[in-house]
Amino acid sequence: MKNTLQFSRSFIPLYHQVALAVLCLALAASAASNDGPLRRRRTEEQQHDFVRGEFELFKEKFGRAYQTPEEEAQRLKVFRDNLKNIQVRDENVKRQYFLK
Repeated sequence: MKNTLQFSRSFIPLYHQVALAVLCLALAASAASNDGPLRRRRTEEQQHDFVRGEFELFKEKFGRAYQTPEEEAQRLKVFRDNLKNIQVRDENVKRQYFLK
């Protein structure tokens, strides 16, 4: 009788091992690229939709209502500029805090 352990079967089926390996490689490749899965670049239209959606959430959360479409457009421009400023600071500055 030998004192060595031998496993005749793997604990994880081969197709699961292959799927796990593919997933790990995909995650490693996306992490190595500049645009990881969570930081993909938006098209101009997607960015506009994102900003507009955030602006609508802001108005709802803080009960904002504007008298005219022109005033709302001006407020949206200020909101967009502020959001861009926050994103630039968060991307370029080594920090221990985040602007929200």
